[in-house]
Order: sequence, then C-alpha cells, then structure tokens
Amino acid sequence: MDRPEREPLKSILERNRVIPAVKDDSAMKKALHSSHDIIFVLYGDILTLDDHVNAILKSGKMPFIHLDMINGLASNPVVLEYFYRHFKRNCGVITTKSNMAKKAMEMGIRVVQRYFMLDSLSVESSIEGIGKTRTDAIEIMPGIIPRVISHIHRQTNAPIIAGGLINTASDIERILAAGAIAVSTSKSELWPLNNQTAAGSSKPAQE
Repeated sequence: MDRPEREPLKSILERNRVIPAVKDDSAMKKALHSSHDIIFVLYGDILTLDDHVNAILKSGKMPFIHLDMINGLASNPVVLEYFYRHFKRNCGVITTKSNMAKKAMEMGIRVVQRYFMLDSLSVESSIEGIGKTRTDAIEIMPGIIPRVISHIHRQTNAPIIAGGLINTASDIERILAAGAIAVSTSKSELWPLNNQTAAGSSKPAQE
C-alpha cells in the first residue's frame, strides 16, 4: 500500500480542540456545516456508513467512525479491509479494541483508541496499553477527569482527546489545561468554542 506523506493527526487536532461527536442525522447536518476539520461518527449501520463517510469527505472534513457503535460491523480486523477498499486512508477509525487498533495502524488508517477510566487499575492498564499500541491519538472516557488526564499525559506523552460528561466551557478549559490536546462532545452548543481554543494553546499540565 502506498503511503504518501500526510499531516500528522496531532497537528490537525491542534487546530480542532473541540471535535463534534455526532449521534444522529440532525447533529450530522450541523457538523457538516461547521468550521471543524474532524467529525466523530457514533451512530449508524452498515447501510448508512458509506453515505455518512462520503458526506463528510465531500464537505472537506475528516471522518472518524467509531467501529464499536456501527450496527452490523463485526469486531474483526477484516472490517478494516472493507474500510481501506472503500475509503483508502481518508477515513479514520475509533475503537476500544487493541487488535483492531493495531491492524488499522498497520494499514496506515488513522486510529483513535478509546479507553475507559473506571478505577486506578484501569488507569494503569491503559497506560501500559497506550505504550504498546501507540495509535495516532487516544480518547479518555469520561473526559471530565483532569487529574487522570494529567497523569496519563505525563506517563505517555500521547495525544489525548477527552470525551464524555463534558458540559461547559469551563470543563473544556480545565481538560485542555490538564494536558489533553482536544475534547470530543455531542453537545453542539459547545462546538463553536473550537474557534476560541484553537486560537491559543493549552496550559501546561497541572500536577
């Protein structure tokens, strides 16, 4: 597979500190008409997948499809062969599964691996997994845990996206200050904040 040089995902995220996460057609329509370069797709099925991806690409944006949330997709790396044949390297994926993340990376497909922070054990096992897989970026759930974000940032230096339970502008400010490079949110009222956060840089991670 040919792999011409392309902009690292980290650089794109630095311009897109607030990422629309869409869960229905109404949100998709808003995101397509927004100024964002990236859209996270968290709904749909194998019948709507092509339409969603092509609509996002046509709008000049980068789709990231959450494989675990698309009805009809098996949790099998062969799914990534489908993605590559249909979308080449123009469509990224989100997954919680390390085997899917590794296969996508091997194929040159951009990957955001999602980790759930349930307790101290899950935090430490996530740090170990991040070091082994080394995807383009990781997403921490729930996002409103600045202290954990700061800890993972110091331990891994991986590009961190925070998602889940993010409700206010102050939430976003604290998360970025803790070391996250971006947040993903389904709350469309927060999407315009990207124009403010992308203009500056996040503060150093707090101890």
